[in-house]
Amino acid sequence: MSSPRNLGQTSLPTIPTGDVVASYPTYDAARHAVDVLVREEGLPVSSISVVGNDLKSVERITGRMNYTRAALNGLGNGVMIAIFMSLMWLIFFPTTDMLAIVGVFVISIAFGVIWGILAYALSPQKREFTSIMQVTASRFDLVVPHNMSAKVRDTLQRGGSWSQPMDAQPGQQPGQYTQPGQPTQPPQPTQFGQPAQPGHPTQPMQPAQPAQPPRTYGEMQDELRRREREQQSSTGGSTEV
Repeated sequence: MSSPRNLGQTSLPTIPTGDVVASYPTYDAARHAVDVLVREEGLPVSSISVVGNDLKSVERITGRMNYTRAALNGLGNGVMIAIFMSLMWLIFFPTTDMLAIVGVFVISIAFGVIWGILAYALSPQKREFTSIMQVTASRFDLVVPHNMSAKVRDTLQRGGSWSQPMDAQPGQQPGQYTQPGQPTQPPQPTQFGQPAQPGHPTQPMQPAQPAQPPRTYGEMQDELRRREREQQSSTGGSTEV
């Protein structure tokens, strides 16, 4: 039974703080960058951390699932059972003949095949494919203490393993990892399609004018007749003068 003293000494994992000197799309690329840093003399590699961000659950489809595949899976399990049962038979009955051992082997394989087919047929969540569930990260950040960021970045650039942090634009400083709970500055609201200028309030958008309903054919004919009458009356008045 664990004592309260031992429980108090157990430390829970925490997110490391420091500068994000590089970001990589795969863990292999991040591991290669750490290998470059390990080969550098005088660099405290125990302060380097690889942090995976944006964890995602990935289900990789490995093939189709049917009764034939279920029988083959049961065959593999049956072979393992047959080897185990044959060894146990030889241990408890060392003077037995080879025919009995072959019989035990065949019966065990048949049991595995039948068990695999029954397990697939009676499964309440029968699927037509086989898959493997994995949890992976979208990117891997290389986090180091603040006083090491310049040296680590220079070492990675010389080794050809430096990659621009994904949360920083070219020409900007890389992001920083902070402990949860620290306040962050909220982003400034901007107009749609235009960046907000510092020190200038944004102008509210003007509401759109309501569209006029379409006119019918009769209304258009009345409008033409009215214009013709106005034109005739104006022409007649100018003639009399």
